[in-house]
Amino acid sequence: MKKFVQKWILHNLHYKIIALVIAIFVWILFTNSNDPITTYSFDTQVNVLHQEEYEEQGRYVEIEGTDDFSTLSVEVYVRARRSVGETLRNRAVSSFLNVYVDLFELESSDSNRLILHYEFSDSSVNAELYSIRNRSYLTVDVEENITIEVPVEYTITGTPANGYMYVMDDPNIVVTPSTISLTGPANQLEAVDHAQITVSVSEASANVNKTGRLVLQDENGASVTYSRDVIWSSVSEASVFIPIYTYKTVMIQPYLVGSAPSGYEYLKDIKLDVDQVSIYGPESVLNKIYNVSLPAIQLSEVTGAYEEVFTLQNVLNDLYGDDVVKLVEGQPQTVTVNFTVEQQVERVVTIATSSINVNGLPENLKLTFSSEYIDITLYGLQAEMDAFDESALTVTLRLTNMNKTAGTHTVALEVGGLGDLQYKAVTTQIVLTASEESSQTEEEEN
Repeated sequence: MKKFVQKWILHNLHYKIIALVIAIFVWILFTNSNDPITTYSFDTQVNVLHQEEYEEQGRYVEIEGTDDFSTLSVEVYVRARRSVGETLRNRAVSSFLNVYVDLFELESSDSNRLILHYEFSDSSVNAELYSIRNRSYLTVDVEENITIEVPVEYTITGTPANGYMYVMDDPNIVVTPSTISLTGPANQLEAVDHAQITVSVSEASANVNKTGRLVLQDENGASVTYSRDVIWSSVSEASVFIPIYTYKTVMIQPYLVGSAPSGYEYLKDIKLDVDQVSIYGPESVLNKIYNVSLPAIQLSEVTGAYEEVFTLQNVLNDLYGDDVVKLVEGQPQTVTVNFTVEQQVERVVTIATSSINVNGLPENLKLTFSSEYIDITLYGLQAEMDAFDESALTVTLRLTNMNKTAGTHTVALEVGGLGDLQYKAVTTQIVLTASEESSQTEEEEN
């Protein structure tokens, strides 16, 4: 045995070692030339661990700028012999390779990164992960989920039918619901100011009650885009009730009652700074309104220039009930009434009784006035008194309806030609005697 070892193993040992090394080297060259080691890349989804547990803590997570983790993927580099690599290419990546991040690792010192973990899920794979080229982490953002309450606001578009209208800020407009709850990440919800619904009243001639989709908007009215998977809303639609009113334009009617105090006269110069106004309300009510009658003004209480301001909405409330009929937006809110009650002046005019016209004197009687002159007291407004011409004055005595017997009588006189002036009752005494022709006839009969 010793001779065998010396002859076949130890003899020229250094040559044999050199030959073995050369053989191994040749074998490696041969193997690498036929089945070389190559780097392969595989695109695979990144699995996110403990997602549900993390969200249950009221947190919202974005990885690489997305909350849709099904879209997370990385390119994985693997070094393997060609024969192994080609086999892997024909397999589903998930069957031999697992890449994942663990949300629980966010508690580490760097909360903005998640370490990427690479492993072969199939232990029989004869390959190695090329860690130098593989990504080591993914960026992550974490926000607390909050719940806020925002109001529901409305926008009205279109124009109702002719003769109908709506009021933009009508307190009778009802939005249901008036508020909604939103739950989601704080950094997204902080932009939401309100939820908006748009309702058209085009050609409407009756109350409008419509349901529409809610749009989240910021304080400037710009839409806030969001995913329903990110922000949860208690409702997605709301309804709006919008009253539609009839409107019309009517005259404003002042209302004077009674007469001016004694010694005063109403000049009939009433003026209104607004003579008509547009109003709206229920059609059944407006159909019965032809004018707006102002509260009564007692002439007996006025002795000069009069002015009163009436608040039109108060007048409408008194006439038809509180807020049943209202002023159309932009209409005058008040109306001012002006007129004058002026004190009268008096003037005494003296006329000769010979100028009095006598009507209805029987032929058998003779009339004689007991005085040569009488005074007539005229009264009226100063301007009318100044314009009066005495030459136009006429005085008439009518005997038609009086007892026409001889004797002394007190009679009333009628005064004309006064224009707008008036006169105080004037009486005088007359003496009726038989005429001379009547006396001669009686003597002849006797």
